Amino acid sequence: NKKMSELKVQQDKVAELEQNFQLSVKKAERLQEQQELAKVQLIRAEKLVSGLANESERWKLTAANLEEDLKNLVGNILVAAGSIAYLGPFTSDFRKSLLGKWITKIR
Repeated sequence: NKKMSELKVQQDKVAELEQNFQLSVKKAERLQEQQELAKVQLIRAEKLVSGLANESERWKLTAANLEEDLKNLVGNILVAAGSIAYLGPFTSDFRKSLLGKWITKIR
């Protein structure tokens, strides 16, 4: 009877160890899944940062172009208004000639 109780104790220990092993295996699988997810997220983050760096360069160029357009805004408006008001009845060649003269004087 004593041997049976010792066997039962040992079987209980084995069952507990097996349960702990199964829990550890499940935990390892979850950690592996989290690691894979983290790798994917890291790759996506790197792509995003790279894209934002490229976008930054594009915005700098756009800002520089807008600065230049702002400097020329008054002259562009003057040429456009003059073209609408005065150049309608003339031929295409004469319009081009007048526009060239106006732009030269404005600069």
